[in-house]
Amino acid sequence: MDCDTCTAGYNGACQSCVLGRYLFQITDECLEICTSSHYPDTVDYKCKPCDPSCNTCTGPNPADCNECNYDTHYNFFENG
Repeated sequence: MDCDTCTAGYNGACQSCVLGRYLFQITDECLEICTSSHYPDTVDYKCKPCDPSCNTCTGPNPADCNECNYDTHYNFFENG
């Protein structure tokens, strides 16, 4: 699991990860690459969620989208 620190219960869920891994708090796992809807925060080494307008991203803002969320994109043009 590449944990640096773990909790005592829940099969030793990760609280922090070894260098080069990011904590995915939804599953308490350490990942080398964050899931597509999350980006690796290099300040606190956690996988953080993309902006709701993004399917994939490199950061927290809408401008950081690699791929837009179709529903948000559609609604923007429909209502904009």
